[in-house]
Amino acid sequence: MATDKNFITFVCEQLEGLPFPIRSKNMFGEYCIWINNKPIMLVCDNTIYLKKIDSLNSYDLPCGVPYPGSKEHFIISPDDKKLLHEAIVKVEKETTIKAKR
Repeated sequence: MATDKNFITFVCEQLEGLPFPIRSKNMFGEYCIWINNKPIMLVCDNTIYLKKIDSLNSYDLPCGVPYPGSKEHFIISPDDKKLLHEAIVKVEKETTIKAKR
């Protein structure tokens, strides 16, 4: 099942207010969300997968894989905007890979 366009729109709306540029890119029916030109989140089957970093372990988030063979990610709900923003700020700070434009 591919991610619903309405869901990705909702997720991007929940990201408003972050101090970084945000963009989403459709990839094979699923999405990658780039924060500050860094690939921070995957959205697959209407589920948000956030890069797994040690500083998020205290949040006790569930884990899963966005697709077979991928690395494990944290799963985070878009409904808790405060938690979503806090987690993304931490991941953005620790992610050094920037997209080539």
